[in-house]
Amino acid sequence: KEQRFAIVDAKDQKIIWEWKASGSIREDHVKWFSNPSDARLVYNGTHILATASGGGVALIRISDKKTVFYTYVGGNTHSAELLPDGNIVSASSTGNYLTLIRVDTASAPDQVYKKNIPIDFGHNVVWDRRNQLLWSADRHKILAFSYNFNCNEPDLILKESYDMPGTEAHDLFPDFGRNSLWLS
Repeated sequence: KEQRFAIVDAKDQKIIWEWKASGSIREDHVKWFSNPSDARLVYNGTHILATASGGGVALIRISDKKTVFYTYVGGNTHSAELLPDGNIVSASSTGNYLTLIRVDTASAPDQVYKKNIPIDFGHNVVWDRRNQLLWSADRHKILAFSYNFNCNEPDLILKESYDMPGTEAHDLFPDFGRNSLWLS
């Protein structure tokens, strides 16, 4: 089984780009990227923000496949979002937390500042540019957090909580045309 992130040309059905942890990061950290779980284009489509259930989060430049930044957050990581100041927040389900990560390319991957915010069954994070909020869903609620915009010590403050029909929300993504969120 290949552990990789890939871009596929839908018309030709061919892989046109791929990134594998092996050969791209320290070999003793490769296991962090087992079971890739999410990948998002960021920085106007020039980078990929990737997560893996093995606990890894990586920022990868597409043009040369350079791993610009990576770290370990653990807890079965499902999703990550780039915050306006360049820091990252991730969601981990079995760990039951969001992790704020200071993106520091000068520090070793296991030495960067991280702060966990408890959230039951965390699978998703979405930054809402218009309202300047971070959205996530726990087992029973949709949550809105404000961000402190402190590059060195990022933090989230719970602002609102909405009961959710059903349980265990998995994916959350914005509907920009309607200023709303989709949940599945």
